[in-house]
Amino acid sequence: MQLFALEDITFNTAATGDLKGSTPSCVDSNVERYEVSLDTANEFKLAAGSAPAADGIPYTLTYSQKGLTDLVWGAWGSGHLGPGVAAGDFSIDGPIGGKTCSPALDSKITVDIKEADYTGKATGSYSDTVTVVVSSK
Repeated sequence: MQLFALEDITFNTAATGDLKGSTPSCVDSNVERYEVSLDTANEFKLAAGSAPAADGIPYTLTYSQKGLTDLVWGAWGSGHLGPGVAAGDFSIDGPIGGKTCSPALDSKITVDIKEADYTGKATGSYSDTVTVVVSSK
């Protein structure tokens, strides 16, 4: 399996309200279906510099894909699936080596942050590293 097209997600620091950002997530494989598990370095929290994750900003990750008639998804963090738990029954974008993301599938990872979770936090850069594992279904 090949996972590709992932990008860093940056939020508008001047925004108000809940924050949402996403990155494409494309998979080529020699099997037709796959599942995903997500984990993070900071327990699904954005950490400021070297501050402990406990002082960070919690967020939720969602892996989604449009199907022919419905949306298939999995969600991790803040009351959802735990770290490394696999979910979904996703369709591949193409065969190994194709490196083309299917616009019809629109596979992506979305980060959601509630306004109440970042309000009152110190200004600065917050980050986390997400590990994405795809496996055959």
